[in-house]
Amino acid sequence: TFFPTQKDILLGRGLSFHKHPGTMFMQQLVEANKPKHDSLSRSTKYIVVNDIVQILKGAGCRFLKRDGDIWYEVCDDVAAEKVANRFRNLRREQSNMSNNLF
Repeated sequence: TFFPTQKDILLGRGLSFHKHPGTMFMQQLVEANKPKHDSLSRSTKYIVVNDIVQILKGAGCRFLKRDGDIWYEVCDDVAAEKVANRFRNLRREQSNMSNNLF
């Protein structure tokens, strides 16, 4: 059994997951790669997503999910889905912001 560190990306709902330092670092990396991601076709966007997963894992980050009181590391496919979800959410947030300007 292990516990999350400051580097880990936590999968779950709520502010405690969203505001965890590792999760926020992943979000910053996604934001920095958004122009590259947006420039790719739908069928090649996974390249950027997988690159981000590998960069984070190479930096010592783990993608963790909790089951009751036990934390476990998820597979790369689940980690990639978390990163892909962040790209989608970022696009929605930016779209909502631009819609609220008018």
